[in-house]
Amino acid sequence: MSYIICSNIENSETVGKGGFDDPAQFTNHFQSPLIIEANSEVAVESVKIDRAQEWSIKKNDIFFLYYGPEQEDDPGRTLVLSKDVTKNGVRIKIKEGSYTAEGFARAIEVAINDAPIGQEIYGTASVTTIADASSKQFKGFNIQIEARATPAEMSAGLLPADFKEANGATIGRKANPANGPAFTYLDALKSLVCDVDSTDSFSGANGDNRMYTECAVKLPDLPLSQNGGEMHIKTTGATGGSYCIGLSRPNSAYVRNGFPSIFTGRPNDGTGSTKQRNELCMMDMWVQYNKAADDGAGRLQIFTWGFDPNQGINNTGNWNIKEIKYYDAIANSGVTQAAPLTSAELTTLLVEGVKFSIDGDEVKCSLVKADRTEIVLIDSKTTAQFYRQYNFAPLSNSTETLIPVFMMDTDTDRLIIETLIAHSAIPGWKSPKETSQALGINFYPRGNRTGGGGVALIAGSDWYTRAELTRNVADELRYNERRPSILWGGTNVANNYGGLYTYENYTASVSPYVPVIISGAEIRDFAEEDFAQKLYVIPLPNNEANMSRALGFGKWSVIEYSIFGDSSILNTKALVSFDTAEFTVHSAFIRVNDLAVQTYNGNTSSRSNIIYHIPRFTNDGRQFGELYFNAPEKTYLKLNNTEKIMLNQISIDIVGRAERIVNDLTGCSIVTLHIRKAQH
Repeated sequence: MSYIICSNIENSETVGKGGFDDPAQFTNHFQSPLIIEANSEVAVESVKIDRAQEWSIKKNDIFFLYYGPEQEDDPGRTLVLSKDVTKNGVRIKIKEGSYTAEGFARAIEVAINDAPIGQEIYGTASVTTIADASSKQFKGFNIQIEARATPAEMSAGLLPADFKEANGATIGRKANPANGPAFTYLDALKSLVCDVDSTDSFSGANGDNRMYTECAVKLPDLPLSQNGGEMHIKTTGATGGSYCIGLSRPNSAYVRNGFPSIFTGRPNDGTGSTKQRNELCMMDMWVQYNKAADDGAGRLQIFTWGFDPNQGINNTGNWNIKEIKYYDAIANSGVTQAAPLTSAELTTLLVEGVKFSIDGDEVKCSLVKADRTEIVLIDSKTTAQFYRQYNFAPLSNSTETLIPVFMMDTDTDRLIIETLIAHSAIPGWKSPKETSQALGINFYPRGNRTGGGGVALIAGSDWYTRAELTRNVADELRYNERRPSILWGGTNVANNYGGLYTYENYTASVSPYVPVIISGAEIRDFAEEDFAQKLYVIPLPNNEANMSRALGFGKWSVIEYSIFGDSSILNTKALVSFDTAEFTVHSAFIRVNDLAVQTYNGNTSSRSNIIYHIPRFTNDGRQFGELYFNAPEKTYLKLNNTEKIMLNQISIDIVGRAERIVNDLTGCSIVTLHIRKAQH
């Protein structure tokens, strides 16, 4: 009969010379060989381990963060359902691994700050641990989201390197040695100058609704802020020809000319000549001045891309260019119009520029006069244009990041960047890129031809470009394009939920949005349309959160700010755990590698040397810290030795059910074995 003490740390309680081995994997050597009699059997007498308080994050562990208006499905209150908001929760994926409390807090913070949650809060999350006031023991997490302050005016600091080509024709112009660049930026004058004549700017298949040009320019790294963002462009230097001034979601001019894959028209459908496709430019919303329209009288119009569910093949819906007829609005800052403003009317009104501004999820547009007063064209509150047909769609996940874009068609015409209130140098923020800048025929990007030419998009930090790549285009992007709140209002006000939308604006620079964490599966009624329910996450099979207990929210799946929030700091909103976050406790087993026991592991479908299952709890209910387990009824396993065995060492592994070494042990591990003559 032998009693063997095995340990990873040499001290007075251990035998041998094991030294400071891993607490879950160690070997003890014997100065004198251990002699085991023939026909013996072995059992575990006791186990002492020190289990750390750790989380084990697996590949499929996810939760979602929503930042927007809180939803409400109580009939006794004002209903706010999925159809009434414009945004969905964003997937938060923590890197796989094991974490202590402090490490897990940091991992949550890093994951949130790397997620495509919009530039207003990107990189502002802070996650800290909470301790019990009396016991000082870990209790949970405090997750803070801070809305970014209003950025400074930046027009005076713009440099030529900030401006990039916004379509294939402009890229080709720069690449062709016979031509040279299509534009110049004179920073001392804040002037963007067109250096090329583009003929037949509005002669394509889309008529006056689409401008074709070899001079399309963007500011890809300067998205306008939703908190007072503004772009004022003086147009007095663009008298020679036509121009467009607008805003676009992030994109790459080397891939589909910057157009989203869900837009089914040109250039994504491959129709039209290579030249025509490359002279188009993506904008989500824009002011367009066509000098040659109406027999030279000129025409100023406003356009946007809108999804119309009543168009397309079999009325399945499609994206198309929609004109916002500002001139049909009930009131318009004292200017009564029955048709688009002409060149003569713009001169009479002393119009000197175009202004876009953003307030929360609302994009506004006005004309600026020489005395700096404004003629408001689009604004849901200061005009009577509160119907959706007279406004831009509220900003959604796809459009919450908007960059300035400019188009001109006449040599020496210029636009002056008078004011630009935009975000710059957001830590960690990345604009989308492309896998290749290879050029093909006529120096056009290869990715702008039918089939893509092997050029692909590299996603930036925004939700839209990540959705283009990391999710199936047919699910998340398609789901969002059908969200009722952002559908094209059309001319029939009775359609599309009454044709009205209440925009979410800032109040005294305080964000109207609140954070909501979706940590578990949302309740979904399959008999009801998804948009008519309270759903923060796009209801797809891969979008089911499973981290409620790990984050300290117990059985709750939706952690709303109105219930669990804290706003003690201005413009910073926090969600606080109300339950002790649950650590991950692995199933653990003792495996002895130097004894010829024969056990079987069904999980691995193979023979094993496991001889003992370590309980999850001690007798006093503890799972962590120094734990001691005594086997009251020992399970002896035969060594199947017909002769004596002489051992110079014993190797002990503490493994999981897949027989991988566990990683949540620390300090000293002690395993005592009892070897005796077989009783049966």
